[in-house]
Amino acid sequence: MITWTHWPAQRKPARAAIGALIIVSAVAAFSSMGWIYGIISAFILLTTTTEILFPTRFRLTSEGVEAFNIFRHARRPWQRFEHWQSTHDGYFLSGRGAIAFIARRRNVWIRCPERKAEIGAFLACHLQEAK
Repeated sequence: MITWTHWPAQRKPARAAIGALIIVSAVAAFSSMGWIYGIISAFILLTTTTEILFPTRFRLTSEGVEAFNIFRHARRPWQRFEHWQSTHDGYFLSGRGAIAFIARRRNVWIRCPERKAEIGAFLACHLQEAK
């Protein structure tokens, strides 16, 4: 089992602060039109930026992949993936499904810039690398 936490905001706090300021400003602007607009805009903006602003905890086990953060809890067994491929800051696991929509819902981005070699070796034991 391999466990780690990826948090881009911790590595680039100035960029994260600017992003948070933009979100707060947008929510304030929408709230001026009505409190329901403020709630909806806050939810949409926070869920779309959650992997950047909040820490994501990853776990690779013999059963599959898990990714947890404040808005997301993904637990996928290895059988739900076709293959994997390397990206600049980690790996992309391509989902398997009879329908393209289902396959896309099973995709997982694993961000691990500090532990890329170790994670790549683990993935090679469980999945086929894309060519």
